[in-house]
Amino acid sequence: KMINNKTKIYISISKFPGSTGSLLHNTGYKILNLNCIYVPLKCENYKDLGLFINNLNFKGISVSMPYKSKVVKFLDQLDTSSKKTGVANTILRNKNKLKGFNTDFLALKKILKKKKYKIKDCLLLGNGATSRTSYEVLKEFKIKKIYLSSRNKKKYKSWNLRKSDKIFNWERRNLIKSDLLINCTPLGMINLNVSPKKISSKDQHKYIIDFPINKFNKLSNLARKFGINYVSGIEISFHQGFEQFRIYTNKKISENKFKKKLNYNFYV
Repeated sequence: KMINNKTKIYISISKFPGSTGSLLHNTGYKILNLNCIYVPLKCENYKDLGLFINNLNFKGISVSMPYKSKVVKFLDQLDTSSKKTGVANTILRNKNKLKGFNTDFLALKKILKKKKYKIKDCLLLGNGATSRTSYEVLKEFKIKKIYLSSRNKKKYKSWNLRKSDKIFNWERRNLIKSDLLINCTPLGMINLNVSPKKISSKDQHKYIIDFPINKFNKLSNLARKFGINYVSGIEISFHQGFEQFRIYTNKKISENKFKKKLNYNFYV
């Protein structure tokens, strides 16, 4: 369909823009025959972030790292997912009012509900916006014990931590066993031969959720080797993108139809 003066423009802003989001959204617009377009754009710094947010031509904005927490200051409203986490990765403009959503939160909730994992404890790696989002989801699911580990423990001071949870030095992460391992670090995204944790048996973890977007990396290979149930960043990306598409368009569309059209084949 030809772009015209009635085309609704949605963008994603990131220091390192990719094509995953644009493929999902533009495919959805085509399926539903919507006069919309989604474009990934590079955002170099905080100043540029403000210019993008204040541009009235954009109907919706997807926000990637490292702006998910910083962008909240620009918004007029936050939905429940953003209020809980202090993070927004999705912005919808309505009558020049900006509302923020955290579709990473919605995606992880959906995955845990669908998988029906039996989880008593979890090792959560990383301390950025995605890790903080994951922590709030785990609290909502009433996971009894959450172990936190990252290179910079000071960042946890701004989190609403439970007394039952424990922070470990990064060097000790390999000693921790738990039902679930969630990796929110970038390890395994660019260098596929690096794993965020040493795994030598199925006894260490029953389930792994890996946020870096790669179908295969060292962590996924280890999970497959030891028969550990694994969720890839591609699957998480699909669910968060699907929720984002629903927020932007307010339209219903079948997940299976989306997956078939995109030829998404998740490694489990």
